Amino acid sequence: MPEKHVVIPEYYIVQNIRPDDYRQRLLLTAFGSSPVAEMDEKGLYPDGILNDSCFPVLGNSIDIWDPKLNFHTHAVILDNGSLYQWKIAEIYNISEASSWFKSTLFDLVSLFNIYQKIIQYNKPDILKNPTQEQREKVQSYYEELEEVREPLRQKIWDYHIEIKNSKRDNKNAPSPIPRFTILDSFRFDNGGYQIYSPIESLFYRAALRNCKLAKVARDEVIKNREDNSILKEIEYSLMLFGILYQHDYSKIS
Repeated sequence: MPEKHVVIPEYYIVQNIRPDDYRQRLLLTAFGSSPVAEMDEKGLYPDGILNDSCFPVLGNSIDIWDPKLNFHTHAVILDNGSLYQWKIAEIYNISEASSWFKSTLFDLVSLFNIYQKIIQYNKPDILKNPTQEQREKVQSYYEELEEVREPLRQKIWDYHIEIKNSKRDNKNAPSPIPRFTILDSFRFDNGGYQIYSPIESLFYRAALRNCKLAKVARDEVIKNREDNSILKEIEYSLMLFGILYQHDYSKIS
């Protein structure tokens, strides 16, 4: 029998980008401290076979949250030594305070119901000092949870077998993976990259920098009355004017 494994993780597997570049974009997007170019989800979160550049973007530690209690939009399959990732569900809002998953492959209501039973025991006082009765209850619920998840994994495997042959089986990894700035938009296709680096953002950053430098030079002029500082102020101001003029001209040319 061929080797097969189906995992419904609590994370995505990402590829075609350096892990450090990806994490930097995530952090800057989360805190909104710098403009970040949009990433091509099709290339980064593949729906199909994974190449050797792939890596997981892990969620919570198992000490904080058991991923088996949850579900996910994607599943990971090991099929005869090759890894695949397939989108199997979507998130939808049940109410303003809670959300769950829906799928065209299977009904996830039973999984949500058992999740609701177990989650009521996820409280600090119970976790710190559970009674024997509570332990037995949670154990029985986990057994029920496994009974619910097993047919889901089988359906995911059946879906994988059905769809994998209709997808282009391209396992070629980019070599080497280029480094991207946070302003670069890119797409990986047919073994190569298409990269777009917008110059407007660089003009804006340069304009801010020269505006600050001109102000520093102006403060030196007022404080020290030095001719050299006056030249610096004029130089930075001219550079600022030139940058803004080129930026406006590039928008209409």
